[in-house]
Order: sequence, then structure tokens, then C-alpha cells
Amino acid sequence: MELIVEDAVFVTMAESAGPTGCMLVRDGRIAAVGSAEEIRAVAAPGAGVVRLGGATIIPGLIDGHCHVSDVGYLAAGADCSQPSAPDIPTIQARLREAAGRTPESSWVTGSGYVEYKLREEQHPTRVDLDEAVPNRPAVLYHTSLHACVLNTAALREAGFEDGQPDPVGGAFGRDRQGRLDGVVYEGPMFALFERNLRHDIAHMGAAQRARLAEMAGQRFAALGVTSACDADLRRDTFAAFAAAKHGLRALAQSMARELGPQGIHVAHVVIDGRIDARSDDSGLAPDAIAETYYRIHTQSRSAWTFEADLRPWAEKF
Repeated sequence: MELIVEDAVFVTMAESAGPTGCMLVRDGRIAAVGSAEEIRAVAAPGAGVVRLGGATIIPGLIDGHCHVSDVGYLAAGADCSQPSAPDIPTIQARLREAAGRTPESSWVTGSGYVEYKLREEQHPTRVDLDEAVPNRPAVLYHTSLHACVLNTAALREAGFEDGQPDPVGGAFGRDRQGRLDGVVYEGPMFALFERNLRHDIAHMGAAQRARLAEMAGQRFAALGVTSACDADLRRDTFAAFAAAKHGLRALAQSMARELGPQGIHVAHVVIDGRIDARSDDSGLAPDAIAETYYRIHTQSRSAWTFEADLRPWAEKF
């Protein structure tokens, strides 16, 4: 199947090429870019045509530092982002719905809200969340992940009480009487998020963890991000990628066996850690990584490997 995409500005990022005005897509892949005349000349008869009204098209973005497991985890909860949830009553309705599908051992979770984009132009409060989820812990994460809102049950389970001072590295929101209003900022929010994430992923089956990775991929793709590097080194959250990583290894092994007789050496190299030239053993030195690649390329055919798993010396297993 072929599709001609025109009436747009295509920025290819190629060093010697400027923007072009047309693109040919063949079987879901970009086959060519160029002028409308050039693309129509190589397109099959009857190719479909889509006009983009002068939009600018860029290559997929690469996010070199993100938290893929976090994105998938939050995507599995209630979508409380704006404009999808324009006001607090809509957020409450979505948390009620999420409560019906959330295991009893987990907190009811929503995320994505921005207080100044809500019709009320303020943070939801513990009272708002209590009305939606009265009998079990519920948390609503701010889109920045630097704040969240807890209902009364969640405040109680987290050990937060009226009258206690703000914690080091964070703060509590309070009402006019000085009572906690449910909003939690910075340090204690980070600790709560990590606690809930670890707990919930640990209690998921393999299919559920794989679904988190899939949902994260869908969310990134919707934003134009086609490649992402997870900066989260917590071992607990790596479980979400177990099935995908197994599939990648199996694919690499199959390709190695199929292409090896053709003189093509396929290698699967896992770089599991921070790339850092410092000599404190906490990161992977670029020169050492390059040396490993070279050794794979020049290894003896009498005893060779297609796989290497590189980790920093200081990593704890």
C-alpha cells in the first residue's frame, strides 16, 4: 500500500538537504521524500493522497532521559489531564470509575491535572477526593510529578496528620484552619510515588507489566517520541520491561543465526547503566564500551558470542 503525503514542509534533518514538500509512504514506512513531481514519478498508480495543509513534519523525537515505566504506570490509572478533564467534578467521576477496577491492595490513582487549567483554577483537595473515593486510599498526581493530592484515607496510611510540621524537602497544603488539605509537594510526594509504583508493579503478573510498557509506548508515540531511554535504575521497575527484553533478545538471536552464514554478524549489546567517563566505578566508561564492541567484532570464530551485557562495577544485583 502506498500513500503520498503532500502540501507540507518535511524537515529531514539531513545535513546536505533542506526541507522538501512531499513524502511517499510504502507499507507503513517512509520510502522517499522530495518534490511533488519527484514523488508522483516513483509512486505506484492509484496511490492514496493526503494533504496536510502546510503543516511542518519532523523526524520522530528521541528522549534521552525519561521514565518509561512511570509513564505506563500512570497511563493505567485515571486520566485527569486537561482539557480531557476540565473541572474537579470530572476528575471525581474518573476516580470513581478507576476505583471499580483498582485492586483493593492498591491506591486508586489518577494523574495529569494542572490546577490553573481547571475551571476552578485551584488544586483539588482531600474533601474533593473523599467525595469520589471515601473508603480507601486515593491519590491524584499533578502533571509535573512534583505534587499530588491525597484523600483522607491516603493521608492516614501515609502517616500524615493535621498539625505536623512540613517535612524536610517538601511541604503540605493547608486549609484556612491549618488542617492538611491533601496537597503534598516535592520530597514526600516522590517517596509516595516510588512506594506505590514499587508495590503495584510487584503485585502485577507478566501480562500486566508488559501492558504498562505498551501503554507507555502509545503515550510517547502520540507525542511524536519514537525512541526513549529510561533513566530509572530502580530494579523493581525493570520488571515492566521483562517480556519486551526477552523478545528483543530472541529476535537478535534469530537474526544472528539467519544472517551469520551471509557474513553479517548481528550483536545484541545491553548497556545497563549510566555512560560516564568518571573513574569512580558508578558509570560505564565510553572507551570501555567501545573496546567491548571492538572485541565482539574481532573475536575468534571458534568461540564467539552475539551478546554482551555491560554493567558498571558498582551496580548492586
